[in-house]
Amino acid sequence: VCIPFLDYKNYPLMYFYDIIFFRYFVPLKKVIPPVIRYTTWLIMNNKRILITRLSALGDVIHTIPLVCALKRQFPGVFIGWVVEDKACAVLVNNPVVDKLYILPKKKWKKNRANFFGNMREFFSIIAEIKRDNYDIAIDVQGLLKSACVNFLSGAKRRLSHKHTREFAFLFANELIDSGAEFSCSEHIIERNLRFAAYLGCNDLSVHYSLPYSKEEDKMYVSSLMKSLDKNKKTIVFSPATTWENKHWLPEYWGTLLDEFSKRCNVIFTGMKADEELISQIISFSKNKECLSLAGKTDIISLLEVFRRADIVVSVDSGSAHLACSVDKPKVLCIIGPTSEKRNGPFGKGNFSFVADISCRPCFKKKCAGNNIECMRRIQPASVIEHIN
Repeated sequence: VCIPFLDYKNYPLMYFYDIIFFRYFVPLKKVIPPVIRYTTWLIMNNKRILITRLSALGDVIHTIPLVCALKRQFPGVFIGWVVEDKACAVLVNNPVVDKLYILPKKKWKKNRANFFGNMREFFSIIAEIKRDNYDIAIDVQGLLKSACVNFLSGAKRRLSHKHTREFAFLFANELIDSGAEFSCSEHIIERNLRFAAYLGCNDLSVHYSLPYSKEEDKMYVSSLMKSLDKNKKTIVFSPATTWENKHWLPEYWGTLLDEFSKRCNVIFTGMKADEELISQIISFSKNKECLSLAGKTDIISLLEVFRRADIVVSVDSGSAHLACSVDKPKVLCIIGPTSEKRNGPFGKGNFSFVADISCRPCFKKKCAGNNIECMRRIQPASVIEHIN
């Protein structure tokens, strides 16, 4: 502060200080940030990072942009991922995942009586993770089960969100302030990308990496869709999800089917267990012309179906987010108990239908009023108008 007011004749040393400071240090300030960025890049580029996001399918898809950002910024980084078997399909043979650790939860549930055998298998997977010497472990899920995996991984740096459930943050040694767990101020993808920003990534744009469709998968989907009219647009309906109160009314789906089945190819997707729901929807429609692929597709073939669709109409489910990860279709999501800002279909041109009701978003698996009013108030007319 005082230097500009000093008389250099009376204080000759200040003259030399002035020259050194303004000629050398100030220009150096412009050089320091790039040097720091390059040093960070050198340090991070050879790191081994473990991602812990065990389930579910939609949440795993929401985590893929984080890994893409890390790979984009640090091409030499090694990415390992711990996931449960029911959500692993989008990660097997995924170009951005260098090693996958699959926890066979379905098998463990079936063999609950064999507790010690299950625990032996679990700790053998943990031992394999430890042998791979990860430098950083990121608990994206923020639950006790994912926190335990992170803690046992042997990584020196264990990252987690500051606000988690089941006291998962206690197992981490670096906490990222990314807002409350169910904050509606940003999308879950953007919340996950805060880990990338914390580790030095500059480009936080959202990109997906998915397994490549093999030629036999393409041929199989072509055989399923061979009865469709190629001159018509294709609309995919995905009405099912694991949360019962996320379901839209079957009669509403029936109205949609009536409206579009004559002028579009309408395809229903789902698992084998969803056949009953789809049959119920068709029963509410006068025009029953549609193609049901329930139980006929796995995740990879479902991706191929979405690539050939023009519009996907879905509830808040793994199918909706899987469709968002594919560039072509526009995804329209009917959302009730969750938040469209946090869980809606991410991407330009995608849209969420929500009801203006005070009790939502509640993020509850069971409706407190037992009437699912948040889904009931979304009328088919608004969906039809938007599609048109």
